Amino acid sequence: MGFIRHHLGPLALLLSTPVLVMYFVYDLLRGPFSPSVVDFFRPTAPAAAFVAGFVVFQVILLLALPGRAVAGPVGPSGFAPTYRGNGLLAFVLTMLVFVGVPYWTNIFSPAIYFRMFGPLCTILNGSALLLSCLLYWKGLRWPSSKDSGGTGRRIFDFYYGTEAYPSIGGIALKQLVNCRIGMMLWALFAVSCWFRQFDFYDRTKVAHSISVSVGLEVVYIAKFFFWEASYFSVRASIPPR
Repeated sequence: MGFIRHHLGPLALLLSTPVLVMYFVYDLLRGPFSPSVVDFFRPTAPAAAFVAGFVVFQVILLLALPGRAVAGPVGPSGFAPTYRGNGLLAFVLTMLVFVGVPYWTNIFSPAIYFRMFGPLCTILNGSALLLSCLLYWKGLRWPSSKDSGGTGRRIFDFYYGTEAYPSIGGIALKQLVNCRIGMMLWALFAVSCWFRQFDFYDRTKVAHSISVSVGLEVVYIAKFFFWEASYFSVRASIPPR
């Protein structure tokens, strides 16, 4: 069982989940005139520019928006991370900048994120792999606190993480990546799917089912950011690394 838990299981998850996600995306979005799998997921310059710009935008919001400092739970070494409690304002501004302004000014339709979803999957998966490699190295060589280190099992350490509270330049990476990038993109992609159907029917109608689904997702995510400070103050924010 130790071999499965520490080697085979983590390796299987690391190799299979990105492929399965991309398979399901292609299977759900392909149509009779869809390109091949390779062309569908081929990275593009606009998709890469969007990802880079979105990440920079979230970093600026995290650092620049007003918000109280929120102390996280104390780790085994006695270290307590500090997070910024400005998530709800960042969420509202993100939706305005990437959805509201483009739609109201007719610069482009918010459905563009849906149309770039194939290249975005490739770029985001690749970026996540590179970031994981960086965090693996950082936790072993340049940790932000004493709540770090490995077990000597490289595959398991890469899968589980080598640092509980990684930060760079005063930015808590757990908050930036999980909340400000991951959760924001979830809401943005959901709204983009709604606009894709809106555009498909010449902006005259949208199915009630997708409106309810997207509406519930956006409310759920907004509620998360409203409660974000409380999330970081409980022990549930410690695992996994």
